[in-house]
Amino acid sequence: DMDGTLLDGNAELSNYNKEILQTLIKNGIEIVFATGRPFESLKKFKDAINNDNCSIICNGAAVADTNGKFLYTKSLDETSSKMIIDLFNDNKKDEISLNIYSDGKYYISEKEFYFKKYIEKEGIENIIVGLEKIEVFEFVKILFLGEHEKLLKLQETINKSIENADAVFSHPEFLEIIPKGVNKANALKWLCDKKKIDYKNIMVFGDNYNDLDMINLAGIGVAVQNAVEEAKNNADYIAPSHEEDGVGKFLKEFFEL
Repeated sequence: DMDGTLLDGNAELSNYNKEILQTLIKNGIEIVFATGRPFESLKKFKDAINNDNCSIICNGAAVADTNGKFLYTKSLDETSSKMIIDLFNDNKKDEISLNIYSDGKYYISEKEFYFKKYIEKEGIENIIVGLEKIEVFEFVKILFLGEHEKLLKLQETINKSIENADAVFSHPEFLEIIPKGVNKANALKWLCDKKKIDYKNIMVFGDNYNDLDMINLAGIGVAVQNAVEEAKNNADYIAPSHEEDGVGKFLKEFFEL
C-alpha cells in the first residue's frame, strides 16, 4: 500500500524507503504497488525506484502494466454507477463531493476543500469538472470526499441499497465505492496466479480497511504502527509508522540488507 504506509504524511517517498526498494529490485524481489490511486498518480513513485512491474490500482478494480495499460479490470455496472450519482445529488447539502475515474478520465463534481486536499495528496492531472460531462457509465474508481461522520451515513446507505457495490474507507475523509467482490487482494491473487507465485511467498504492507483482505492473503502481513486497529490485529507483524520509514526498516531487518 502507498498512502499511509509506504509514503509519509506529505505523500512523499523518503530516500530511505526508495533505496531499500531499489536494492530489493536489484536482488530479484518483485515490488507491486497496491493503491486506491489511478495509475497517473502513482507513476512518479514507480519511476523513482525504477520499477517495471505491474501495479494494482483503484483499490483492486484494475491491474496496470508498466505503461498504464489495463491488464485486468472490474468496473461498476451502468445501473449501479447511475445510482451512485443519484445518491450524491441527494446528499449535496452535506458538503460531500464526488470524484469518478471512468474511461481513462477523471471527473469531479466541483472544486472545493476536500477535493483540493485529495488532489494535493494524489497529484492527479487532466481533471474534468462537472459530472454531467461523463460519457461512459462504467466506473473504475468512485470516491466520496467529506467529513467522516457524514460519510459513515452514506456508507451505510450504499451498502444497504446498491447490491453490486461495496463502500470502504481508505482515509477518514475518503469513502471509496468499488464493485462487489473487488478489492486489492483479489487483484493480487490474479497477478500472482498469472506469475505463478504462491500466496505464501507474498509480503504485504498496509494501514487501512481496504488493505485487510490483502494482509490476510499474504504469507506475511505487515501493518504499520499508524494503521487502524483492525489492520494491526490481522497482521503478522507491526512495523514502525509511515513517518518513520516503517516499510523500509522492516524490509532491511527481514532481508538482512
